[in-house]
Amino acid sequence: MNKRTLGLLLLISVAINLSALGTFSYYKWFHNSHGRSRNRRAEYRKQMYEKLKLNPAQRAQMDTLHARFIRDNKPIWEKSRKLRGEILSSAEKDSVDMALVEQKVDSLIALEKMIEIASVKNLMRYKKILNDEQQKEFMKMIYRRYHIPKVEEKSVKKTN
Repeated sequence: MNKRTLGLLLLISVAINLSALGTFSYYKWFHNSHGRSRNRRAEYRKQMYEKLKLNPAQRAQMDTLHARFIRDNKPIWEKSRKLRGEILSSAEKDSVDMALVEQKVDSLIALEKMIEIASVKNLMRYKKILNDEQQKEFMKMIYRRYHIPKVEEKSVKKTN
C-alpha cells in the first residue's frame, strides 16, 4: 500500500473510532434500548435527582427535557448507526471504493457534530432549571459520567 492509502485508512479509522466512542456514550446516557440498560439509566437518573436535591417541579422539567432530547435526536442516532454499518460493510469487501467511504465518514462526522451541539444545548437547558449549587454538582456528575477530567482554564502570566 502506498502512503496516501495508509494515511486515508488511518484517518478513517480514527474518525470511526471517535464516532463510535461518542455514539456509544450518547446511547449509554440517553438512548432507550435494552430493558436492562433502560433500568440502569432510570436508576442513574433517580440517583442524580436525589443527589441534586431536585424538587418535584425541577424533576418534571428535567424529565420533559430528557424526553424531548431523545425524541428529537433519535433520527440522527439512527442515521449515524446506519452509516457506521455501511462503512463497516464496505471494509468487508475485497475492493473498497475509498471515495465513497470518505463521503460516508464525512457524513458521519457531520451527524456526530449535530449530536454534540444538541447535547450541549440540552445541558444548557438543564442548567437553567437548576440553582447555582445544583449546577456545579450537575456538571461534576456529567464529567464523572463520561470519565472526563475537568480542564481548568489556566491564566497566562506575562513575563517582562
